[in-house]
Amino acid sequence: MILKINQIQTFTKHYFSDLSKSEFQEKQSKFIDGFAGFQDHKWIFYFIGENNEFLSFHIQQDHGNAYILFVTANRNFSSQQLFKQEFKRLIDEVIKFITKQFDIFTLESRCLGESDLSKAYPVSDFNLSHTRYEFKKVLDHNSIYSSETIEFNSYIGWGLSLSEVADIMTESAIGDPDFSEDDNALECLQSYLSDSSMYSQDDCIQVGKIDNEFMSLVIPQSDGTWGTLTYLGIIPKYRKRGLGKDLHKYGLSCLYKQGTRDYHGGTLETNAAMQRVFQINSCELYRYLEVWFYKSV
Repeated sequence: MILKINQIQTFTKHYFSDLSKSEFQEKQSKFIDGFAGFQDHKWIFYFIGENNEFLSFHIQQDHGNAYILFVTANRNFSSQQLFKQEFKRLIDEVIKFITKQFDIFTLESRCLGESDLSKAYPVSDFNLSHTRYEFKKVLDHNSIYSSETIEFNSYIGWGLSLSEVADIMTESAIGDPDFSEDDNALECLQSYLSDSSMYSQDDCIQVGKIDNEFMSLVIPQSDGTWGTLTYLGIIPKYRKRGLGKDLHKYGLSCLYKQGTRDYHGGTLETNAAMQRVFQINSCELYRYLEVWFYKSV
């Protein structure tokens, strides 16, 4: 079922069941405050079984009519069969609900490879889109970096409009296996700048220039605890010059200056070039993910 305000006490009792009483009260209070700001672009669906089986999905807008589904809890299921059954039922409820909101939409969800979720998605209407490697790194004062090759500034600092940045983003997506040329770049940028859960000031959009030509884009965003490079791209003309490591390293430096100490990032299993960038910049491989995708017809 979809979570409503009058069900929060029951939901949080199961959702935070592994916490101490004092931790529970703190988390519950923050959850209630956050839930009040969900408005019409975030939803929670959940299932509580007779034997305290618990499953919850958090759905939030990525950009436009593209949504991300997070499986945030999966506890106490006695069998894989029961889990698959309730997983499919809840997934179907989510799809039915969002279909009433939009004629056309997409849902993306990620899970660990060979996990219970990995085995459950095939019974739903989701399809395996791709697999990816995830990396992490602890940032410290050594993360501060200034490139000698690429000149960086915020798009505002360069005097660019968001539409002009969208053109750079669209060009940098050409041939990039991590991004699609079909995405609406301007909508993506607008969603990044309106994301209240992450650092979204104008200077989070950093544009790189070489010889007076704009050639790269990196968008470092953090929530005060951890951060990621929401977007990182180089236009085709400047690829295969070893500039990816500079762009990535500069992005990590921006995250550190935002106050972030924990960086998480990732790339497609097939993107060997980006995997090398992570390795060169001393990031640790820590998990293998499957990305599942649903597209309305």
